Amino acid sequence: MSVVWMACFLSIAGLDARPWSVDGAGWLTDRKLSREVQVLFGRETALAGADVEDIAVVLLSRIHESGYLDGKVLARVTTSSGERLELEWQRPSEIFVPRDVDVARVDYELQPGVRFFYYALEVKGSSLLDHEGVKSFFFRDPLPFQGRSAMVFTPGRFAQGQAQLLAWLQEAGYTDAKVEGAVQEMIHANGRVSVVVSVEEGALRKVGKVVLEGSLVAPDKLEEKAAQFVGQPLSRHLRQELVLKIRNTLFELGYPQAQVRLLPGGSDEPPDGAIRVSVDAGDQYRVGKIRFVGHRSSKGSWLRSHLTIHPGDLLNPVELDRTRMALSGKGHFARVEVSTEPSDTEGVRDTVFELEERFPWALDFFVGWGSYERQRGGFVLERRHLWGRGHRASLKGVLSTKSNYGELSYLVPDFYIKDLSLSGGVKGLTREEPSFEHREAGVQAGVSKWFPDAALNVDLLYAFQDLEVSNSRLGENREYVDDRTTSGSLELRVTRDRRDSPVNPTTGFRWFANVEWASDIFGGEAKYQRFEAGASWHRELASGLLIHAALNQAWVISVDGDGEIIPVNKLLFPGGENSIRGYGRGEASLRDAEGKFVGSRANLLLNLELEQLLTDNLSAVVFLDALAASRLASDGLGDETLSSIGLGVRWRTFMGPVRLEYGHNLKRRSGDPNGALHFAIGFPF
Repeated sequence: MSVVWMACFLSIAGLDARPWSVDGAGWLTDRKLSREVQVLFGRETALAGADVEDIAVVLLSRIHESGYLDGKVLARVTTSSGERLELEWQRPSEIFVPRDVDVARVDYELQPGVRFFYYALEVKGSSLLDHEGVKSFFFRDPLPFQGRSAMVFTPGRFAQGQAQLLAWLQEAGYTDAKVEGAVQEMIHANGRVSVVVSVEEGALRKVGKVVLEGSLVAPDKLEEKAAQFVGQPLSRHLRQELVLKIRNTLFELGYPQAQVRLLPGGSDEPPDGAIRVSVDAGDQYRVGKIRFVGHRSSKGSWLRSHLTIHPGDLLNPVELDRTRMALSGKGHFARVEVSTEPSDTEGVRDTVFELEERFPWALDFFVGWGSYERQRGGFVLERRHLWGRGHRASLKGVLSTKSNYGELSYLVPDFYIKDLSLSGGVKGLTREEPSFEHREAGVQAGVSKWFPDAALNVDLLYAFQDLEVSNSRLGENREYVDDRTTSGSLELRVTRDRRDSPVNPTTGFRWFANVEWASDIFGGEAKYQRFEAGASWHRELASGLLIHAALNQAWVISVDGDGEIIPVNKLLFPGGENSIRGYGRGEASLRDAEGKFVGSRANLLLNLELEQLLTDNLSAVVFLDALAASRLASDGLGDETLSSIGLGVRWRTFMGPVRLEYGHNLKRRSGDPNGALHFAIGFPF
């Protein structure tokens, strides 16, 4: 076992048999460059002189691209006879290793020197864009801990900024625009670079008319499409969009071989802004037989249900591709290709979809951390494309220091209607809460409909659960809650999400509304109604400064119950890393006269955050959380109010932000902590 650990250590430390090393640019940069060289050149036990040169070119190019324009690479070459040779290069053209040198090892030392950055940018001639608008094409103001990395100057980046500015002007209709940049001053001692950018926008050109020429079919329809572009600013994108519109119109009419191209005058516009377009419609075809080949388990009826074009329809390549994308998007196929072939009938072409199915089983493991549950890990075992109809079955298990969770579910997507899914399953949960332990076990079935144009999801679920509470440390008024009961409920969920990212949102909004109605008519003993609604909003106030806000309202009532008897599992126990952050999980719950927790039936939670990016991935956060709660929903929200302020740091990952946050309580009850420290993964709301 010790040998295995030693091998792992040597591999991590990089102490292997590589005949080269990289040093001098900092530990992280050295490691990054070493990995790149390793990928490009491998781990050969011997290096030729040409290999030494190639590696030096890569290293020198990388430090120059990072703004170290005067950077050097020093190569200490050890020959097979033990002799040492030192070579130093500052420009790629200087790199040379004598061919008679028998290289045994080479150690590269990077000497970056001064990093060059934009110190001043002068803009001349632009009336369409102000100084900040022009500057944005070249660099951005650095974030607080980003330093000069956001303002790095290299000749390549300077030229790229000019090209992007010119392209933007041309897309805005200024086809004769000119952009010229020059370096006014470059100080090698401190890296300051002053540049000037001269902009000549020229006249704004618009489309005067569109002239269609060639073999026109349905000319009225084609001219109607072309007329939509008259009066718009001329640009390359507009020309491409014009060609695409006309070609797609011909596709819709059954001309799959239609050719549409711009004629001379379409790229260098005459003064009247006319665009000439050549149209060759070709032959018209209809769809013949449709075949699927290459699949093993997929049912033909299921495959045909995704068709948006059928035998006898006009042959439209766009519809064929739409079907191809629909099948690809199911995740069951590694490859989906579509083609047409001649048919026995004139004017008809058969269609062939070639499919390659994926392996149907998938097993994923995951780990996480939460301030209350601490370590958390689990697995998801999934069987996809069951019965050859796209059905999915999954088994999920999650284990933490505070809870155990298991779920077996079955999903039927696109149940006769696109984006309409049926689901069902069984699940069980045991969790240790701060004031009690509870167990939930039950079955669930439902239907879900996704409305992509509105980014709206609607779920209707039925659930039957066995609910049990044990080891209760709850306070007074225990007569208002059940220790063991069953619940049959119907739940409606509506969610609309317009955020730019569900895991690291910076702009947009999300709102939701849930209604859960439990009654004996649904098969259970409990009688309660639980309502929850909320919204979150995100916006960038300035470069790197974000504001996040969320408001959530929840209440539990029993309009047809007996003495407000509601299962403890369904009461509200706020507090934690995703609630009011001055408290641990459930610790912001209402307390009785003895300081013991009692669940509330009405909560209103407000979360406000200001997030400042320090680097592209690291940010600092200040937040305010406020909670208003009441023992009974009929009391409104006047029983108790709590608030916390705090700060934290976040590291953005593909799973969401890794958060370290501390919340301080502004108002403390007897038994309340001064605050709480949270470490969690995922956005809080």
